[in-house]
Amino acid sequence: MNPKEKESEEHEPEVHAYDNIRRVGGELESFIVEKRDGEYVPAPITDKIFTDGPLIDIENVGTLAREFHRDMIEFNPDPCISLHEHYARLKTMFWEAELMVKKVRPNAELVGLALNQIKPDPALDTTIDDGEYSRKYVYPSSRYYSFIDYYKQLGDKAVREFLSMGLVVSYQAEFSVLKEELAHLYHLRRNLVPLMVAICSNSPTLNYPDLVLDGRITLYRRNFSHGHQHIGIPTYIPEDFDDYLGTLEGQPLIFDAKDARAKLSVDYRWVRLNVPTSVIVEPREIDSQPSILEDMAPQAAQFGLIEENRDNPLIDSVMKATPEMLEKSLTSAAKSGLEGEFFTSTGSRPMYDIWAELLEIAAVNLEERGFGEQMFLKPFERRIKQVKTPAQVFIEMTQKRGLTKAIDRFVECMKTDKPLI
Repeated sequence: MNPKEKESEEHEPEVHAYDNIRRVGGELESFIVEKRDGEYVPAPITDKIFTDGPLIDIENVGTLAREFHRDMIEFNPDPCISLHEHYARLKTMFWEAELMVKKVRPNAELVGLALNQIKPDPALDTTIDDGEYSRKYVYPSSRYYSFIDYYKQLGDKAVREFLSMGLVVSYQAEFSVLKEELAHLYHLRRNLVPLMVAICSNSPTLNYPDLVLDGRITLYRRNFSHGHQHIGIPTYIPEDFDDYLGTLEGQPLIFDAKDARAKLSVDYRWVRLNVPTSVIVEPREIDSQPSILEDMAPQAAQFGLIEENRDNPLIDSVMKATPEMLEKSLTSAAKSGLEGEFFTSTGSRPMYDIWAELLEIAAVNLEERGFGEQMFLKPFERRIKQVKTPAQVFIEMTQKRGLTKAIDRFVECMKTDKPLI
């Protein structure tokens, strides 16, 4: 054998389709706001932060990324083994991002709102000029402008609705799965969507101020009502990963992907899969929470629920809910939060009642993992005890003290990890 050929083979990276160690990760999005004359306004300053490219590397931690709108920033921590590591990385990235934000705009703050209440909604305000709005708020990325160009083909209304995506941010929790686990865990995560919305709803939509609504539901259904992207709960459960890839063939996509795996970034709105070196299940329905510590609660809950649960009667009941039942449950969760109803073939139960049992299951499984991760469930335990979501608290604070004071509280939670509930 030629020595050079041997050296090449030795240095060729080995690619694994699936890992044997479950890893945790997640992308957290945050708005940047600032106070002017005692009131908050959007701070579209990421073009001044990301001057050398779309990413800023935080060594041994992860990357900060510019997002769709200029007042949105995304934390992308490197995957790790424990929730404690994940939390530490998110906190480190927050401190780094805060320094960068303050350097550009001393009065600016990162805030844990899910919906930017102070931002104009181009889909509702007919006086907004789409082009001017794009130039002011949308980051000048070829990818984002390609989206806008595509939506222009659907008409002015579609463009305005698409631009409204910049009103909402999320925490996209991630965990790796083995090939043999895929069908079960993808199915489980799909069926947990209404329950996650019920407990994670954080700040209501602008056009429904009197209801506890998760902004993502209304906006997604409004934005993707043209038949070009999936709406609501996915109906198909793949048997394995190859089967999942096969379901993407022939589906309408914004971009023509040369590699089938690239299509995974533009498929289901609620649960998607990625293919780095393992299969990553990435729920999309979780609002960004009021603080980094509270963002860990949905991650801890789902991480606890995906372990050793196939024989549990409650999990079995949730798994048997049909897509039609899930859509009905989703609407109930969006309107009523934890007081909403989860529907199954045997009837319905209040979301808070189901969550009380789910948290017990998650706590036991997390304790058995041996990392002390059950501590991250505490925000959810408080919400269950008071039957309140952050969205309800936000409404109450706004009604009693005004919008600025309500956002003050959320800014404080993000800075200090002080509990909202």
